[in-house]
Amino acid sequence: MPRNLITKVQQYLDAKFPKRDAYSLGVTLASISAIAGNSLKTHKSVPIQTKSNIYVLLCGPSNSGKSAIANYGMELLDGAQYKNILTDDTTPEALTSFFMQHPYALIKMDEFTKAIGSYTKKTYMAGFRESLIKAYDGTELVQLRSTRVVAQAKNYSLTALCDTQPFVIAQEVGEADVSSGFLPRFNWFHVVNPERVQPQNVGNDVLREKDEIIKTYSELYKFALKHEIEFKFSNDNLYQIHSRLSPYQTTENQHFAPFYERTTLFAYKYAMLYDFSQPHFIEHFNIEEEKDDDTPWASDGSITHNRTAHEVDITSAGVSWAIEFVQDMLKNSLPITLKYLKLNDSDKIIDAIENYKHEKNAPMPESLLYRSVVHTLRDSRRIENAIKLAMMQDYIQQNRVQGGINYSLFGEFTPKKVEEYASNKSSEPIVNEEDEE
Repeated sequence: MPRNLITKVQQYLDAKFPKRDAYSLGVTLASISAIAGNSLKTHKSVPIQTKSNIYVLLCGPSNSGKSAIANYGMELLDGAQYKNILTDDTTPEALTSFFMQHPYALIKMDEFTKAIGSYTKKTYMAGFRESLIKAYDGTELVQLRSTRVVAQAKNYSLTALCDTQPFVIAQEVGEADVSSGFLPRFNWFHVVNPERVQPQNVGNDVLREKDEIIKTYSELYKFALKHEIEFKFSNDNLYQIHSRLSPYQTTENQHFAPFYERTTLFAYKYAMLYDFSQPHFIEHFNIEEEKDDDTPWASDGSITHNRTAHEVDITSAGVSWAIEFVQDMLKNSLPITLKYLKLNDSDKIIDAIENYKHEKNAPMPESLLYRSVVHTLRDSRRIENAIKLAMMQDYIQQNRVQGGINYSLFGEFTPKKVEEYASNKSSEPIVNEEDEE
């Protein structure tokens, strides 16, 4: 039985970089979403109006394969002549200008935190998070000069493929990144405590599989540029989605409620992507063969004339796959996401130490300890408390066993105070003894 394209691509990426199933699935779904572009959307009879674009975030330790697997996915898109790729230095104004000319794009962000937290306060990033929220929803993007609208972008679609590390996301995330609905629009793909593996040299059978995937991508890409598909959902489809996902749409912690409010929306998107990825999807439309010179794209990938509209019923298989995928995300991926977003200062430092141990297969050197704390927390009082709660009760005790502590690493903090907190004998903030006098 022919495999769904999602399965084929994920298996290819797994062969290239094994034991990273979550990354492979995330990259697979992002690349297929990019290929679908602006062509798939729910029918006007469906309660939620949405397109099939998704935002994917790969989250795991450094050197765990995020960039490598993302680049393998980009190779597939490049082979299919997919042209509209934006980078993480794209400004809000540039995004609007781009979508005035091109109705679809994939934005690839190698370090996702450029869109959140303290980065949003930087002048060149002002409005970037808000623009990505609008782009996900497909709402109008505008350029303003003073109070005058000088440019508008409508009817477009943006897919995002981003990556980050748990330690970094915990460091940078701000309350507005959650409450605005920005982070909850992303589907997170986590790899936790990954085995140490390397990219693999693959045989001819895998290379032939790659060629077949690129051929299918190319066919679907050209089809998507010429056609617009509206998916109808039957009452039974709608009932299945609502009844099986509604139990997950509440949480006791209202701060994280936005993560639970889009489960139905995600199901619609992934059901459409699943059906789009089914073997012989194009053949269902009985479309006469189109000549290459009729392809409605210019050399830069823009569409040059109107597309043919079609209405099609979503399949039960697509709905079932989407529901199971979203359920798995809510039960397994989302708890990991929320854990990272809830890390306190001491947890962040411990997480950094554990990540270092995993990456280097050795304890973090003392020379990096204090620097890591300062880089992570920045504020002096938070640094003090983090050292008190994490370093002095964990890392310092390890070094005592190994032959002594270099107290000078802790700057002004005296050996006496270090020992007190290492032994958990004090709960007051660390201060210099000279200041106490």
